Amino acid sequence: MKRGKMFYLSMVLTMAAAMILSSFSAAMADPAKYASLKPMTLLYPHTSPKTEANALMADLIKKYAEAETGGKLTIEVMPAAQLGTAQETAQQLQDGSVSISSEQVYSMVDFIPEVSVFDMLFMFSTYDKNTIDKTLNSGPVNKFLQERYNKAGFQLLGYMQGATFRETTSNRKLNGPADFKGMKIRTLPSNNFVVGWKAMGTAPTPITIGELYLSL
Repeated sequence: MKRGKMFYLSMVLTMAAAMILSSFSAAMADPAKYASLKPMTLLYPHTSPKTEANALMADLIKKYAEAETGGKLTIEVMPAAQLGTAQETAQQLQDGSVSISSEQVYSMVDFIPEVSVFDMLFMFSTYDKNTIDKTLNSGPVNKFLQERYNKAGFQLLGYMQGATFRETTSNRKLNGPADFKGMKIRTLPSNNFVVGWKAMGTAPTPITIGELYLSL
């Protein structure tokens, strides 16, 4: 890896994930373990607005990491795409400009082609969350992903879920694939998603999360 140790936290984050971290108490911290650690600052950019689950997770990681190390480790969180798109953040992680991030997996496709499998529409829709978590974070699938991330110059810390596939609309019931036909739909800025939604008969527009609300 270039310019020291880099971290990449690849997750689709949820409020449930934030609640897991919130169960950590500052009283559990043991700063004495890090007495010999040289003070350091990690840059943690992400593209989510400050009130979204991903941003809340980043703030909790900062809070508990700093408490655990007695302030020896400082994390500077930079939300809302302050340093660029998710793909640009991944590039910064690879070259060592930033230290840690949490984004959706599509941002890694240009670096790790194998993760494009996650761009398949509805691929998780028939599985429960425990099965998905076990598959992605342990066993042969996790080992395979770890190897691919490492080969590309990243360290995968783990995957978290935003539930199974879901779409929301205010003016049409969506009961099956045929109901999507003719809809204008926002999708992630990924060629795979665009192709997938076109195949469903929709008119997809790739829009980053930072531009989503204004576009709606």
